Amino acid sequence: MENITPEAPFVQPEALNAGATKLDLGAVTFEAAKTGASVQAALADLVPADDTGKVYIKDQEVGELWEARKVNRPIIEKIGAKPLNSLFVTGQKKNRTFAVADWAGSKVELPTGKFTTSRENWQAKSKAVAVDVAVELVEFGSADVISDLYEQALDSYIEQTESEMVAFLVAGGTQIPATAEDDAISVVNAAADTLGAIGANMSIVACSPDVFATLRKIKAVDAPWWLAKQGSINLGNGSADLGSGVVLTSDPELAAGTVVVADHRAIDYRESKDFRYKALDLPRGGVDVSLIKFNSEKITDAGAILVFSGVGVTV
Repeated sequence: MENITPEAPFVQPEALNAGATKLDLGAVTFEAAKTGASVQAALADLVPADDTGKVYIKDQEVGELWEARKVNRPIIEKIGAKPLNSLFVTGQKKNRTFAVADWAGSKVELPTGKFTTSRENWQAKSKAVAVDVAVELVEFGSADVISDLYEQALDSYIEQTESEMVAFLVAGGTQIPATAEDDAISVVNAAADTLGAIGANMSIVACSPDVFATLRKIKAVDAPWWLAKQGSINLGNGSADLGSGVVLTSDPELAAGTVVVADHRAIDYRESKDFRYKALDLPRGGVDVSLIKFNSEKITDAGAILVFSGVGVTV
């Protein structure tokens, strides 16, 4: 006889869940939030701080960051730097006392006179800097590190020599005390008259920032004719064009209430070329780099350099 296995009875799907509690995911999440539990407690955090190797988030290279620096020398540029070819500088001076006088004529003895000469000497001074650069910076990096060192050294030289020139003029010029009533305008007028009387020109005009601020406050109706008609004020670089090629500059090296007016021919300023040296530091594996530069300065006529102090700063 054939054995026949009865088929299993068909069961409706709903019957499988009969008597079981249904799982409400929204309710569970809500309850977890109330109790402080987290449904993601077993998941690890992956944050940018884990990518210390910069594999996924790359740095954006923007190059050298800008910073303010002095790259010009307004006073020395007005004076003009002549070549310096020796450590010692000398110049001759004529004491101009040989002059004519009234003569009666008719074979009367002629007036006589004489003059003398003298020679002045001064010595150049120098500024220098040196550094021993590790060979790795040059061989594995870039030779630009050496040119950058020279650039920084020259920037420093420019800043220092301009400051020293301002101090040199203030110390060696003709001192003229001003009163509180003397403002920048009246000082410039007085300086023009004084220099013109001795045959000098007004080619250098520098003032302290507080004095320059008074020029900015002057109303057009109150400006002198030479500033109102010919001149203009540049707020960007702190200068005022007085016309006829004369520029007044604001110099932070000057003490408050100071104005310096001079003829640039009254100063002899000279600079040497840049003496740049490089040598291998074989025992330690380096490159020695140095910069040496010489300069000399001499006031040839103190009467053509006027230093006004105590200038008023009210308009």
